[in-house]
Amino acid sequence: MGLEFPFVGIVAKKSFIKDNMDTVQRFVRAYVEAIAIYKNNRDLAMKITSKYTGIKDPAVLAATVDFYAPKLQRVPYATVGGIRFVLDQVAVRDPRAKNYAPESFMDLRFVKRLEDSGFFQALYPK
Repeated sequence: MGLEFPFVGIVAKKSFIKDNMDTVQRFVRAYVEAIAIYKNNRDLAMKITSKYTGIKDPAVLAATVDFYAPKLQRVPYATVGGIRFVLDQVAVRDPRAKNYAPESFMDLRFVKRLEDSGFFQALYPK
């Protein structure tokens, strides 16, 4: 359909980010490491999925991981189109959402730092 949608979103107050830059950077690093593990280690991804969803059937677990793993972005940048889509959905209930620019909800610098440092190449060497 050509729609952008943020499959996963992480949110923090601007004041928290400002006061806890190192914590936020470490969280983003751990988050992208977790994505890499989920994408690169199917057996572990199935164990994790089973633990948090309660799914025990191996075929259902495999299908679940096979469905979700490709949807996780290796380099998880938020997109203007994705945030705009969410704002449009919120605006159905609260028209004030149309007054906000998607960029005002995006802080890309933490992912950018990891990207610039070569961190993603180490996670996905192929």
